[in-house]
Amino acid sequence: MQIDHKLYDYYYREYGDRNDKQTREKLTALVAKEIQGINAVYKDTNFDGITGISFTVKNLQITSEKETSGYPYKDENVEVNDFLAINAKQDHGDYCLGYVMTYRDFAGGTLGLAYVGGVGSKYQESATQKSQNAGIVTYLNHGSPVLERISYLTLAHEIGHNFGTGHDEDGECMGGDGGQYIMYYAATSGDEPNNRKFSDCSIKKMTAKLKAVMSVQPGDSKGSYVNNFVDSDEPMC
Repeated sequence: MQIDHKLYDYYYREYGDRNDKQTREKLTALVAKEIQGINAVYKDTNFDGITGISFTVKNLQITSEKETSGYPYKDENVEVNDFLAINAKQDHGDYCLGYVMTYRDFAGGTLGLAYVGGVGSKYQESATQKSQNAGIVTYLNHGSPVLERISYLTLAHEIGHNFGTGHDEDGECMGGDGGQYIMYYAATSGDEPNNRKFSDCSIKKMTAKLKAVMSVQPGDSKGSYVNNFVDSDEPMC
């Protein structure tokens, strides 16, 4: 997990009392809270017998200065697709997923972007030089900070893309009176029951991907990774 200088700067001003140590502590707490939120979603989802899915942060990198040597996110005005592409240029092969958290107001109100079906994929050494297990999320939207009850759902949504599902687009995938599900194409309020759940349509697609990259042994619902492939190199937000 990477936190770029834009999110650091925001936390430095607003929550860190302009103190580096305190800012890093606040950002670490933010990451922990986001992981807690997405774990509540994924652990409660049954992917056709694959249960108890959870996430941990293996490595957290917080960048405070954009002039840091080798730092790839210096451009203040990069578009969202290019921002994801910059992240994907890094080798995330040692991780299930490689994400960047930022504080940038992307065009069209985009809150996140990820490659579809890229979970667990290895870095491609070919001409593309791409890690397709990449994603990004932002905490700034139309000039305002993203609410806490929405931010972790954005991360859950983008990881859903990594897990192989697109958006809920037709009638049977819509949420109805309980609100829209996590993979609805637009951000939800986060306070309706379905906002914190995956639709049956999404679960079906994610299950297919999970079964393709996991070997589920009898009595072992969590399984283990055995191979990697990518469904699409086109990102979805």
